[in-house]
Amino acid sequence: MKKFSVIAGRVLVALVSSWLIAFVYFTRPWILPVSIADGVCSGNPVGVYRRITMGDNVKSHNSEWQLDGIPLFLYYDNTGCKKPFSDPLLGTILFGNGADIHQVTGSGYSLVMLVSAENNVADLRYLLEKGANPNAQDSEGETALMIAARLANLDAARLLMRYGADPRLVSKSGKTAADLAGERGRNALIDLLERSASMQE
Repeated sequence: MKKFSVIAGRVLVALVSSWLIAFVYFTRPWILPVSIADGVCSGNPVGVYRRITMGDNVKSHNSEWQLDGIPLFLYYDNTGCKKPFSDPLLGTILFGNGADIHQVTGSGYSLVMLVSAENNVADLRYLLEKGANPNAQDSEGETALMIAARLANLDAARLLMRYGADPRLVSKSGKTAADLAGERGRNALIDLLERSASMQE
C-alpha cells in the first residue's frame, strides 16, 4: 500500500509538472501582450492583468479583432479566439476589473447571443442569472433564441425561454425563432417554440 501511495504521488507530481510546463509554454506569461484582447486570446492571465494595471480599459473595443475585440467576448468565444487553456482566472480578472455582460458589438451582437450560438449552457445560465437580456436584438433584429433555433441548439433555447426569451419576436427578415428552426427541420425545437409562443399570447 505504501509503495502504491509513493507511485501515485509521483504520477500526480509528474502530471501537475507537465500541466504547468505546457501552460507556461503556450501562454508565455512573461510576454506583455499588445492589448487585453491579445492577452485573452493567447490565454495569458498574467499579461491581461498587467495590461489592466497599466491603464488599459477592460471594456475597450478593437476593430482589428473579431467581435470588435471586446475582451469579455473573446473570453467566451471558442471559435475565433481559441485559447490554449480554458483558464477561469481570465474570467475572474475581467469581471473583477469591471467587464460588462451588457456590452454589445457594433452590430448589437450580445454575449448571450455568442454563448447561445456555441450552445454553452453553463455560461449562458451564468449570464442570464447575472441579468443579461435574453431578448436583446442585433442590427438584423435577431435574438439569442433565434440564433439557438437556427443552429438547432435545443438546450440553449430551453434555457433562454426559462429566463424569459420571447419566441414571438420577429427579425428584420420577418422570421421568428420557430421559422428558423423549421429551416433546419428540427421538429422538437419547433414544437417547443410554438407551444411557448401560444402560451404567451
